[in-house]
Amino acid sequence: MVIHEDLPDVTEYLAYIINVESGFMYVNGHCYNGQKKHSNPFLIHSGYSGTILLDDGFASRSGMSELEVVSETALKDSYGNVLKKKKSVLPLFELEDFQFENLHIGFFEGKIGNQKNSIIGGELLKRFNMIIDRVDRKV
Repeated sequence: MVIHEDLPDVTEYLAYIINVESGFMYVNGHCYNGQKKHSNPFLIHSGYSGTILLDDGFASRSGMSELEVVSETALKDSYGNVLKKKKSVLPLFELEDFQFENLHIGFFEGKIGNQKNSIIGGELLKRFNMIIDRVDRKV
């Protein structure tokens, strides 16, 4: 991440709207499960190393949790409770003008409500050069 005093030359970049809620940046993405496209806000989260982690409600509502599971890991909290994270392959993910095929996505099994935000992580973010302008501008 590089911070500049002035906005660099952005003629080679595409401008997109980022929604900011409580200081967190979200973009709208579209997941296609092989039958239907589902839209959802995704938190831009450089601290998550994976591609996409789906929130519990969206994974359930959209049927993404019904995709074939390719791997599973068990996580334990400090009380010894086990939470299963499952990984599937998403046939198509769209982020504005960009399309990504066969991305690995994660979601949790069990009690709905633990994972409240869908996340775009570092594995997908590293494919972009992002310029975040703190000043509101007309696009």
